Amino acid sequence: MKCGAASFFSEAAPLGVVGSCLLDKLETQPEIFRFKHHYILSALDSEVLYALFLAMGENRMAALQKGQRSTRILPLKIYISTQTGRNYVLAQADGRFRFFRLDLIDAVKPGEPTAADDRRMQALCAFEERVWGVATKRSEETEHLEMVIHAEPEEAFVVKRLFREKRCGAVTELGGGNWRFEADVLDALELLPWIRTFTGRVASLQCTNPEVARRFYGDLAAMQAMYGGDTDAVQ
Repeated sequence: MKCGAASFFSEAAPLGVVGSCLLDKLETQPEIFRFKHHYILSALDSEVLYALFLAMGENRMAALQKGQRSTRILPLKIYISTQTGRNYVLAQADGRFRFFRLDLIDAVKPGEPTAADDRRMQALCAFEERVWGVATKRSEETEHLEMVIHAEPEEAFVVKRLFREKRCGAVTELGGGNWRFEADVLDALELLPWIRTFTGRVASLQCTNPEVARRFYGDLAAMQAMYGGDTDAVQ
C-alpha cells in the first residue's frame, strides 16, 4: 500500500517528482492505481516549487525571474487552487503580501537569510483572514459583504455548505429558515462564483463594493431574458 501511495503521489501531488524518484528504486512498479484521464498540469512547476520550499525552509529571500524581470520576495506559503489546479506562492514583497503564479515564474534564485519575525507571521495570519482567493490590492481596506440565503428545514445540507465552504467570515442563523453569511475581504468580487452556486436561495446580497451586487443581479436578469423565464423564476 505504501508503494501504491507513492505511485499516486508521483502523478497527482505537487513535487510529485519525489514520488517518482522513490519508485525508481523499487524492483517492481505498483499497479494499484489507474488514471482514466491523466492531465499533468504542474510538472513544469516542480523545480520552481522545490526552490521556493528550500528558501522557505531556510528562511531566505528569493528572486523570482520572469524573462528579464526579477522580483525580490520572502516566500511564506504555497497555495493550490482547488478550482484551477494552479500553484501560487504567498510572499512578502515591496512591504506587503502578494501572490505569484508558479507557472509564470521562469526560475527562482536564493537570496540572503532573514531573521524569524513573530510580528510578520501575525500579520500574515491577519492577511489570510481577509482573502478569499489570490487577488490582492495595494490598499489594505476591506470590502464588507453580506448574503442572506433561505433553506427549508429539510435542507440542512445547504446550511452545512455555508459552514464547510466559507473560507473566512461568519454564518448566523436569522430564523425563519434564513441564514446570513458575512465577511470582510480585500476583493469581494472573488466571491461571485461561489455566491452563484446558491442561485435560487439568495434572499439578499449587499456589499460595500456596489459592483458585486450589480454584477450578480445583472447576470440573473440576463439569464432570465435569455431563457424567457418568469420574473420570479430566479432569485
